[in-house]
Amino acid sequence: LDATHVGFLIAAVAGLGAVAMIAAGWVSDRRGERHLHLVFFLLLQACTYVVMGLATAPVLFIAAYALSFAVQMSIQALFWLIPGDVLQGKSAAAGLAAVGSIGMVGAFAGPYAWGVALDHTGSYQAGLLGLFVPYVMAALIIGVLRLNLKAKDAGVSAQLIDARIVVAKR
Repeated sequence: LDATHVGFLIAAVAGLGAVAMIAAGWVSDRRGERHLHLVFFLLLQACTYVVMGLATAPVLFIAAYALSFAVQMSIQALFWLIPGDVLQGKSAAAGLAAVGSIGMVGAFAGPYAWGVALDHTGSYQAGLLGLFVPYVMAALIIGVLRLNLKAKDAGVSAQLIDARIVVAKR
């Protein structure tokens, strides 16, 4: 493609990302389940990087790239809503600061690892395939967080039921 058509393609992908971001937030709000939606998008993102890493046809790579961008925007929409749902007050501020700090470490380590992979292999394939691992790990972390929150909520519910039984007996 010439430069003009590449620009149109990138603009279309960005528009797709904006629609995906709004749709992901809307669907997760309607269903009341952010964690499972986020896990789905993280695993889908991992798969898009595998497809991009293994793609030999430019059309397949471009389609995977477009899906990857849309999925990344969906991840952003959901990810930044979870701390506010889970944390309150000062712990919310500390939690967001921790997320930002970890993100800064990743912003350094990721491009560095990408460069090392490029230097050792001479292609971008290793870097693209390597991105599968952190997205799967992130999905596992969010899944465990969800299970812990569900267990905590179940414990609180059980305590409330026990308290009602005690009050009813009096």
